Amino acid sequence: MSWETVIGLEVHVQLRTRTKMFCACRTSFGDLPNTNVCPVCLGLPGALPVPNGEAVRLGARAAMALGCTVHGTSVFARMPVRKQVELASYKMGAPDPDDPIAREFGESALWQAHEARTDRLKRLAEAAFLLHDMGKPTIAKLRGPAAGMGFSLALACDFRLAADNAFLVSSFAKIGTSGDYGGSYFLTQLVGPSKAKEIYMFSDRIGAQEAFTMGLVNRMLPDAELDAATDAFALRLAQGPSMAYRYIKQNIHAALSQTVEEVFDLEARNMIRCRLSDDCKEALAAFQQKREPRFSGS
Repeated sequence: MSWETVIGLEVHVQLRTRTKMFCACRTSFGDLPNTNVCPVCLGLPGALPVPNGEAVRLGARAAMALGCTVHGTSVFARMPVRKQVELASYKMGAPDPDDPIAREFGESALWQAHEARTDRLKRLAEAAFLLHDMGKPTIAKLRGPAAGMGFSLALACDFRLAADNAFLVSSFAKIGTSGDYGGSYFLTQLVGPSKAKEIYMFSDRIGAQEAFTMGLVNRMLPDAELDAATDAFALRLAQGPSMAYRYIKQNIHAALSQTVEEVFDLEARNMIRCRLSDDCKEALAAFQQKREPRFSGS
């Protein structure tokens, strides 16, 4: 077996929100490296400081100085997500076909063992849990099919806006499986256990109009209006009091499983947290001055 040294350079896209997905750190483009970070975002994927083109150029120059071959794309892709089929294949037990090390390891009994495959699927499914549990509101924009894993991920979001050509389908029973990515939990919360069993067992398509009537989507719009409507929906949330949104989401999630006494206690604690925040003070000042508040998330 031969080995080669690989220098990896991760490039993260610039977020269009004022803060990161999982914390309140700023996303200002062009800031110095390793700024705008906290213990939260340092430990979560997709939330590292955003490098710019200069970082890419310096990385390439360092590689050439060391006599390395600079590839235009990643040499290793442990879990390709170019197509949902490839991701589904990975989670069902197939290693990445483009990775020779993963291919060799994937032939072992350890990779194909039930517990190993279960652990891999649980790690992948954390994406749906984060969509559901993160403090920031999450939105699924649905156009065309949302099937299988896409169905579950859409249900994990706080809001779903659908084009009139969208449809949802669980699909799992059609291939003899029971479902993953938390879809059974989210769907049951939205439509109740009896209807959720019907949707999962029959795997029938749910058109946009039916999904809207059932409460599976918050808005149904003509396809041509979907992008603008979703952007406006997201902008309205982005301009709002993000701290209050975090605690509103926490309160409502608690109401699904906790006792009324526990929810009353949580509401009181979160209410006072918000009442002491800069956002609340700004909102009260804006009301007195008859202007729109400018929330900072603190």
